[in-house]
Amino acid sequence: RNTQGYDVVVLDPIDNEAIGIQVKCTDKKEFPVLSAHWNDCEQKIDEKILSAFIFVNISDVDNPRYFIVPRHEMRNLLKSETKRYMQRYQDKHKLTWEEMLQKEREEKRKPNLWVVKLDDVRGYEDRWDNIVKEVKESE
Repeated sequence: RNTQGYDVVVLDPIDNEAIGIQVKCTDKKEFPVLSAHWNDCEQKIDEKILSAFIFVNISDVDNPRYFIVPRHEMRNLLKSETKRYMQRYQDKHKLTWEEMLQKEREEKRKPNLWVVKLDDVRGYEDRWDNIVKEVKESE
């Protein structure tokens, strides 16, 4: 299920350094990451993306695929995706940004579920070295 916080804590016993990692699994082509309204989406990304992510594609259970995305790249990826989505929404419905926010407030909608698509993380497949980079960045 989709839990908050870290799913795995990695400890370097030599330096006694630890980092948290979030793990998301799916057998589909996208990974749910966080929920946020349009007006606070960028802020939520900065607040909630606190660690590297490991995405596990389990569409072939005997051969899972792993995609390791560092925290800063994860934030950038999510911000780019949400901006693209918001622009498509504005274009489709012919709304300004202010009109989108007004509509969201009036409808009292639930937060949007923001996802990362498998195609967007293909370049991170088996990039376990990104965990080492994450440890060094946290020092």
